[in-house]
Amino acid sequence: MSTNNQCVLCLGHSIEEFPNIKLKGVTSDCKPWPDTGRFCICRDCGHVQKQMSADWLKDVANIYSSYNSYPLSDAKDQLLHDSGTPQSRNKQLLGEISKEIDLKDSGKILDLGCGKGQFLRCFSEIYKKWDLYGCDQQESLRPEITSIPKVKDYYTGPLEKVSAKFDFISMLYVIEHLFNPLEILYTIKGKLSDGGIVFIQTGNLATNPFELTIVDHSSIFTLETLEQLTRKAGFEILASSDSWRDKEIGILARISNRMKVTTELINYFHLNKVLLNKQNSWLLSFIHEIDATIPKENIGILGSTIAGTWLANYPQCKFSFWIDEDLSKVGKKHMGAEIIRIENAPEKAFVYLPFPNLIARKIYIRLKKIRPDINFLFLHNERL
Repeated sequence: MSTNNQCVLCLGHSIEEFPNIKLKGVTSDCKPWPDTGRFCICRDCGHVQKQMSADWLKDVANIYSSYNSYPLSDAKDQLLHDSGTPQSRNKQLLGEISKEIDLKDSGKILDLGCGKGQFLRCFSEIYKKWDLYGCDQQESLRPEITSIPKVKDYYTGPLEKVSAKFDFISMLYVIEHLFNPLEILYTIKGKLSDGGIVFIQTGNLATNPFELTIVDHSSIFTLETLEQLTRKAGFEILASSDSWRDKEIGILARISNRMKVTTELINYFHLNKVLLNKQNSWLLSFIHEIDATIPKENIGILGSTIAGTWLANYPQCKFSFWIDEDLSKVGKKHMGAEIIRIENAPEKAFVYLPFPNLIARKIYIRLKKIRPDINFLFLHNERL
């Protein structure tokens, strides 16, 4: 673990605290939290990260002690509703990967931070001859992971103690949690077979201000800083993108064959400082708009995940129901309010869309066809 004044990306000691961000928080398993922790930015490379104070570390330990990913969903995979027809997020990601690289007919995949095995299940449906391996911190997940066909082992100890080598190592929504991401990437290099590939996917601060709200994220990446971390660890980037998934960034990389890898730092300090101010201001504006325009009754929030939970954490958001397109959540309760289908929302209800504006507009166009009477609200009091 880096020290409080050491950057987790470049390991430099020129860390500047960013005191302007004072938001309520949400855990990555969608529980409201009093605050987000303190943000820092490295003056040498521009990487945005949390100050690893004793209070923040205690909060993270408490969060992980009862962690439950996707607690409301019974689905084996998180579903996307971009087109109106539910589709597997992992299957969509694998489709994007297949456009960039050709995986062998058979091999061994290790999914780091495998959770309940959603990515492994989806991977196995497409690459049927591959052997599957999972790795996570929760021993309680072992029965669920080992019950997946083609799973050969499940690891809960330090990655250094894993003796096997793998042709593909995936890290979906993991790198942002790590206290020592550079060290973990160094370790991954030793676990890849010749020609093996690592796949990293995480949130994108540049397009998603809600990345600032997640308490237990140690790092907050842009595509540029994620690429810089990957290169510094000695990888050659095969492909990278901020468009494989909305609001996310991804990298495919392999160990560089060059004797010496270029690790000269590019400093994104000024760019990312401006970005931090911009995204923080956007979130504060969202809350201020609620203060100015809040209806008196029949208020709902679309989506019972990160952004919606963060919004509901503010007392001025006097909502009474959730709308969710994941039908496995319908009928359950989140933060004391029932989750319903949009078809069952009260007539002429007001529904907040806690999404960046471009995404909110796409959602509005699609849902307005289903419920033209609903008043959809998002930033700047844009009632559509």
